[in-house]
Amino acid sequence: MSVTSTESRYEALATAEPAALEALADAILAGAPVPTVEVVAGPETVTAPVRTPVPATGGATAVLGHVALTTCTVLLGGTRGDGIRSGRDLPGALAAAVCDAEAERH
Repeated sequence: MSVTSTESRYEALATAEPAALEALADAILAGAPVPTVEVVAGPETVTAPVRTPVPATGGATAVLGHVALTTCTVLLGGTRGDGIRSGRDLPGALAAAVCDAEAERH
């Protein structure tokens, strides 16, 4: 899969409406045959710095602040999936990871 389509998928999963995203993950897990799911990491909420370039400093950056993100990694039938959601969204990050893994499986 190309980097562009992977980035587009991550963006779509990160910004999807929560109920729709969780319904999609539930449908994936209800499919036959039901793939095994292993949570590898998370879901956990972390903070990430928001950086901006500082003019005339040779590439230095300044931290404007921090944002909360929730991340999760799963194995779905042995295929890795990663999810990331803004704020504290543990179910959303898990659902995004399941959807990402399903996209990678196909």
